[in-house]
Parts: sequence; structure tokens; C-alpha cells
Amino acid sequence: MRHRVFVAVNLDERTLDSIENLVLAIKRRMPGVRFVPRENWHITLSFLGYQEDDDILKITRSLRRAVDNFEDQDIKLDEISYGPPGKTPRMIWIGTDRATSENLSRIKKALEEEMLDSGVNFKGEGRNFNGHITLARFMLGREEREGLPPLNEKTQLSFTAEGIDLMESELKRDGAEYTVLQKFPFRN
Repeated sequence: MRHRVFVAVNLDERTLDSIENLVLAIKRRMPGVRFVPRENWHITLSFLGYQEDDDILKITRSLRRAVDNFEDQDIKLDEISYGPPGKTPRMIWIGTDRATSENLSRIKKALEEEMLDSGVNFKGEGRNFNGHITLARFMLGREEREGLPPLNEKTQLSFTAEGIDLMESELKRDGAEYTVLQKFPFRN
């Protein structure tokens, strides 16, 4: 059986509540923008695409080995903005600060190296990692983009990530539905 999977850092309830309060204020200024449901907020480390059951086993072994090299991570979220940077806005996201992105990038690299060594087939991104949580997605024409309100809101949210999760993404008519397949705690 094939599974559409990715590796993510999920958020605690306190952080979800804080982000939800910020999103409610933004929604009022942006009617018509489709916001991602709260239950889908996460930081994606690696999108692995469709994987067979045998490959899921290789992935879980690889992730278990890789997380043993890392301790709990302090995650700092510093700004809500349009993304991706320098391109036509396609989403609203809350980004991690530079230090968090660098730390998560090291974890991402270790995870991906372990998976490649185990024979997991996936396509790497080949760009610098920019940690973020997608809050909304949209496709706007030129006129609509020019009408977007300014959005560079500083935040001071933080939480401690105690591990990573292997997630399955099932595409549905209303959007993706995510399920945690397995949790991988960092060493303490």
C-alpha cells in the first residue's frame, strides 16, 4: 500500500491557541482567503512523497536512529508574513527565527542522510531550509495581489519540540487530512 508521508514538528496546545488568536485577527482583514485548519498546523522538515509499506519501515528505522543525536529543540516563531519570500505570495505563514531554522536544518539533514543510507527514495528540495507553519494558501491574480494588506507581524511565540513525527497526508476534497503514523522523541 502507498502512503503520502512527511516528517514534521507538531505544536503543543498552548502554541496552537496562541497562533489561533493571531489568525483570527488576520482573517477579519482578509475575507475570501482559505486558511488552513488548526489541526493541520506543523513545521514540515521533509516531504517524502508516496512510499510503500516496506519503505515506511525503512523510514521509521532511519528516523529513530537520527533523533537519538538530538535533544529537545527550542522553537521560536518570529513573524507572520506572505510566503515564499521574494516571490509572488501564495500563502501566509508564521516563520521560525534564524537560529531555529538553522537547528531544524541540521536535524533535517541528519534525517535525510539516514533515509538515503537506508535506501529510501525521495526527492530532496536542494534549497536552504526556512522553517514555517503554513496558515493560509491562495492563488491570486495580479490585481488581487496588489490589494493584499501589509502583513509583517512580529510575534514572540516559542515552544519546546520534544521530537518529530512521521505523518501521513491523505488528500481529500476539502483539503489534506494529516495523521501521525509514529512519534520519535529526541533524547533527553
